[in-house]
Amino acid sequence: MRRLGSPFVAIVSLIVAFLSPPAFGDCVDYGTYLKWIGGTHAPGTTYGVAVSGSYGLIANGDLGVQVVDISNPASPSVVSTVAVPGNAHALGVAISGSHAYVAQGGLGLQILDISNPASPSVAATVSTSSNNANGVAVSGSYAYVANGYYGLQIIDVSNPNSPLVVSTATWPASSANAVAVSGSLAFVGNDNAGLQIIDVSNPLSPVVVGSVVPAGIVHGVAISGSYAYLAQGVRGLVVVDVSNPASPAVIGNLDTPSSNDAYGIAVFGSHAFLSDREFGLQVINISNPSSPALLGTIGTPSRGVAVLGANVYLADSGIQVVDATNPVSISVVSVVNILSSQGLVLSGSHAYVADGLSGFRIVDVANPESPSLVGTVNTPGYARGVAQSNLYAYIADSGSGLQIIDASNPSGPSLVGNVDTPGTAMDVAVWGNYVYVADGTDGLTVVDIATPASPSVVGSLNTGGNAQDVVVSGTRVYLAVGPQGLKVIDVSQPSAPTLIGSVPTPSYGVAVRGTNAYVVGDGLQIINVANPALPSILGTVNLPGAAQNLILAALHVFLSSNYAYVADGIAVHAVDISNPALPRVVGNVDTPGDPDDVYVSGGFVYTTTGNSVYVLPSACPAAATGVDPTDGAQLRNHLRQSRPNPFTGNTVDIPFSLARGEHVVLRVLDASGRQVRLLADQVVTPGEQVVRWDGRNDRGQLVPAGVYVYDLKAAGMHESRRLIRVR
Repeated sequence: MRRLGSPFVAIVSLIVAFLSPPAFGDCVDYGTYLKWIGGTHAPGTTYGVAVSGSYGLIANGDLGVQVVDISNPASPSVVSTVAVPGNAHALGVAISGSHAYVAQGGLGLQILDISNPASPSVAATVSTSSNNANGVAVSGSYAYVANGYYGLQIIDVSNPNSPLVVSTATWPASSANAVAVSGSLAFVGNDNAGLQIIDVSNPLSPVVVGSVVPAGIVHGVAISGSYAYLAQGVRGLVVVDVSNPASPAVIGNLDTPSSNDAYGIAVFGSHAFLSDREFGLQVINISNPSSPALLGTIGTPSRGVAVLGANVYLADSGIQVVDATNPVSISVVSVVNILSSQGLVLSGSHAYVADGLSGFRIVDVANPESPSLVGTVNTPGYARGVAQSNLYAYIADSGSGLQIIDASNPSGPSLVGNVDTPGTAMDVAVWGNYVYVADGTDGLTVVDIATPASPSVVGSLNTGGNAQDVVVSGTRVYLAVGPQGLKVIDVSQPSAPTLIGSVPTPSYGVAVRGTNAYVVGDGLQIINVANPALPSILGTVNLPGAAQNLILAALHVFLSSNYAYVADGIAVHAVDISNPALPRVVGNVDTPGDPDDVYVSGGFVYTTTGNSVYVLPSACPAAATGVDPTDGAQLRNHLRQSRPNPFTGNTVDIPFSLARGEHVVLRVLDASGRQVRLLADQVVTPGEQVVRWDGRNDRGQLVPAGVYVYDLKAAGMHESRRLIRVR
């Protein structure tokens, strides 16, 4: 998994944090927030991306350039590839008209004719000084190449079939990494020389006119108006005022989660889109350039980034597409930071957590907005999976086999029994008096737990591969065995399990409902296993974790109502499975860690991320996204999401419903909780209501762009939500 720290690093403190929780138990319309919507995997390391019309190009290192059809952003597909010769690496790409310009490192600049995207051709290649082409931008008849230690090289591409280097601008030793052009100025990001500003009004004679050198390597540059936005390694986003090119000045900064990997940057309107390598896409409000503010994140790792309309395209082992119509992420409800959480299950008001080297943990989630650690049992191995039955917890403890814990006293759980299994216990499932263990390379191991203090191995089946996840339903066990697929096993005789079916699709996590198995591996696949000897795939939906080929991630899926919640090592995804033939990703919640297990209970989603347990809001059922105002039985006191959100004009509608007529107070607050506008303080009739805010404060002044909170109080309820004003 990405970003998963060493399991041998001891963390002994418990921290509970609260991050703008929604109303208690309230569902969220996942589809109205920042969300991943599609992607395609390409081998190799993808460094840069450019988009134009219905196509995107990705610079894919030593594998060249891929042309991707993005006419359906939810299902992009590679339509062609152009290889780079020799030791070249495609590091950056720009599109102008019917040609693409590729910075290919050791072989300079390559120009591609992409007039036929399905069959692109090399129009020309031009050598740059010592061939150090790292990045490229095109403006008018010229290509501008960030050429490593040889600064900026300008190439006349008025005839793309016969390009010509016309000039070079250099500065003290530093590697030029990225370039952007605005008007008569070129802006070059460097290793040690920060941002260099070059007057290119005469391309034959460029002149360095200014520079600013903030700490850190500048990997990416974007220009908007009088500001340069830098993806600057250790500092995240750096904003530079370039209104006076001879004297640029750093005026703003936003540190992002990555310690040194802020890599690509694109700007559209009042938002900056920063690719933060393994920490994914960061969406930043830059309406006030001196005070950039984080709005949302999507955890898919990325280097390059481009924007087209409401969609963001990420260079991420291929291309990943994010819908940024609303650039705000779904808020986490709460988080408990513990050592190395791997798996979890809920039992009543308690979460049982398999916590790596810390063994077994019990977290009280009676109030999901304020969870607390109440019990711990150290196990001898590395706890990976957990199941529960009749107040006992069953732990898959890696090389130490199965551990059985009496959890009847949550504050004082105790180890009552254990049995070593032949392999490496990765996950467990319970049915009746038996525990079924996904036992790594030893396949399935069956343990009799009729006497918890004295469990015994009674059966096994070596399925080949590496068993990682297991569920049991009646007399059948479903075993996820990685690249070797899904195995269906008859356990009507637990002492003699028998293989009765196999599905050759990558399988790392599995859930079962009725005659369908839901398998995480190559995205999420829904498989009819009514006849296990003849299984059939009903539907498939792609997921970014699959695009990342996260074969080492402990991927899991949990079924709740018409949704499958999938933890794929990137995010928790809500997938609508109401039509098994056409599953679709509704939305996703990104967490700072890597989600690898998921459980849904009481209107909340619980996920483990390797070092924390996060509580998230659940997705609203499709039928609950709107309420029939004529059906009084459905009405309840409820504050809904403002529309539109974000809003760019001067008005925004705030909807809410009341089960009966009562006094309400509706206010707009700023990010610090101070009142901006009192919208209502009166008795309101029952039913669906809408209050319109004109974007003004109590003094009648238009408020600036930013994040605001609207807050509704009525009898027995107090709810708040966020809205964003952009300009």
